[in-house]
Amino acid sequence: MRASLRLSPDRSQFFKYESVFLSCENRQSDSTVWRLKRTIKNITSECGDGGWGRMNNTGCLVSFMQAFDTGVYWCESSEGKSNTVNITVTAGAVILGMPVLPAMEGSGVTLRCSYRNKTTAKPSSGRPADFYKDGSLIRTESTGQMTIHSVYTSDEGLYKCHISGLGESPQSWMDVTDNNHPDTPSTTLPPSLPPYFYFALISVGISIFLLILGLCLWKKCKDPCCVKPIQPQGTNQDDMYCPLRHGNASVYEVLDRSHHVPMVTDSSRPQRAADALYANVRNTRINIR
Repeated sequence: MRASLRLSPDRSQFFKYESVFLSCENRQSDSTVWRLKRTIKNITSECGDGGWGRMNNTGCLVSFMQAFDTGVYWCESSEGKSNTVNITVTAGAVILGMPVLPAMEGSGVTLRCSYRNKTTAKPSSGRPADFYKDGSLIRTESTGQMTIHSVYTSDEGLYKCHISGLGESPQSWMDVTDNNHPDTPSTTLPPSLPPYFYFALISVGISIFLLILGLCLWKKCKDPCCVKPIQPQGTNQDDMYCPLRHGNASVYEVLDRSHHVPMVTDSSRPQRAADALYANVRNTRINIR
């Protein structure tokens, strides 16, 4: 799971002169060194080095915030970036409080409409407030708090609230995460192949195997003598048969290994081979129906 940027207090809207503490939470590694950064008007700077905030071992404290502190904040390390949070600092009298991290689908979320207490200069709630989503009124709550008991992705949108006689808050985006697809880094797997692909692959493999086997047998048996025919009756078991096709009949040349003709030599002509082997050949015709 990647690191998460957390805020204390847990909201993204603040009144002027309020303070907020930002920290990075990584459940997989506590030894990672994170840097807190922000971008304001296309200028990116780091806590403690950019003229804002005070960094310590646990996070970054931003005190006495002003409107120019409005911007995008996040954590960053050699491992990557965390989620981003849009912090809004207003000089108005009303703010909307909601959790900073995305809400899990099916969980409950409470929105609080707060106003600046003139006595304590801190946010207070308890007055009737109207709650809006994407500019449309949802409902009015007498306590200044609206609870969505089970949120879904359809509840995502821009929310704001209004207190009569004080004004309305800035807008904040509610993000809802699907339980089946949490916003965490994941390994990309190759798309699964359809079943017929494997069937076709196996069929092609079998076909190639049979083709190679057939070619091997054809090369081995292209000499007709490789085929052993039915042995005619009355022939010697030591005879070797070689079928020769002649029309509708097969002629078997019987090579009698028991009768050998002595080698004939003629001194008047050169000998063509060092050795010569002759055999009595008897032709036997067998009609094949």
